[in-house]
Amino acid sequence: MNKNIIILLYTLFTFNLLVGDNSASMDISFLDLPTTSRTASLGSTFLSDIGSPSNLLLNPSNIWFGDRVNSNKKFFKNLFLRSNITNYEIIGNNYYNVFGSIQFGNGITFGSGYIGIGQSDLNHYDSNANYLGEIKHTQNAYIFGSATRLLGINIGVSGAYIQTDFSNIGNFGNQDDIIVASIGLSMNNKSINIDRSEIWKQILIPSKISLHVLSRNVISDISSNINISNNSLFKNIIGFRFDNDIEFFEQNFPTYFLLDYKSNNSFTDEQIDIGWGFDNMFMSETIGDLSFNVGLRNFSFNQISWGINYGINNLFNTNWLDITIGYTSMGNVWGGQTDILSIKYFYDKN
Repeated sequence: MNKNIIILLYTLFTFNLLVGDNSASMDISFLDLPTTSRTASLGSTFLSDIGSPSNLLLNPSNIWFGDRVNSNKKFFKNLFLRSNITNYEIIGNNYYNVFGSIQFGNGITFGSGYIGIGQSDLNHYDSNANYLGEIKHTQNAYIFGSATRLLGINIGVSGAYIQTDFSNIGNFGNQDDIIVASIGLSMNNKSINIDRSEIWKQILIPSKISLHVLSRNVISDISSNINISNNSLFKNIIGFRFDNDIEFFEQNFPTYFLLDYKSNNSFTDEQIDIGWGFDNMFMSETIGDLSFNVGLRNFSFNQISWGINYGINNLFNTNWLDITIGYTSMGNVWGGQTDILSIKYFYDKN
């Protein structure tokens, strides 16, 4: 395992050196907004929703969702699908996304997604303070990527093509298109084989641990002069997840603690995000799985979030209805609250 960690960190460090120095500046911070309600409820940590196609933007290595080989060797019996959709309004901006992925057995996963954010009702004035009407600001991202597993390490790459537009203000509203290139690696759900028969050991000693590292770089002005640019997007992220299985009243309560360190190469301040939650609140999978999560971004109490996720995959005893609905109330740096709703659909066949 130590050797795998060294390989993981070395690869990301090398990628970050190869892209060169930063030069320009732009704001594409909407890419750092939570992609699902579960992610938001766990402090925007990047290991909060392993296997979800929304990880194309968080860490593309985690769109690979494990060994799913069906005993039936027919090709179409080894195709596995996942998708999710999320919508919310934050500080007057309407945010929405849709992601999907398809995995071929336990070999390779392909994913794609779309993110949009827009704000209308912006007043437009000329240099003499004459009112010219309303304008609308929109940003759109189209994301593609893939992931696989080698030597126990998930490896993923993705690219996002971003368009920004201010409508109704002529040519001044057009900005250069942008590409975000990402490479991520992770080792997920590695078991820790230590006796945890006593309750205090179950609380303090995790049963599984996960680790991920991610490097993202932004290429601007792709129509003419290609350069690597400074911007508000976090570039280098490293994070951990610790899963515990706690036996209480003859019931198993899975809990998890997550921590991410996020850096932007000193262009903006570093940030630490944390999240904690537990599953099986109903203490019975026959009526579905309800989980509760709480998160804190940048150790700011204005940015506390909490949320619930309800999965109904066990209600109808069929693979076609593996659906999870999530709701989160997320605090923001301005002191307000944002309500986030997500719907996630899996078709794993096993």
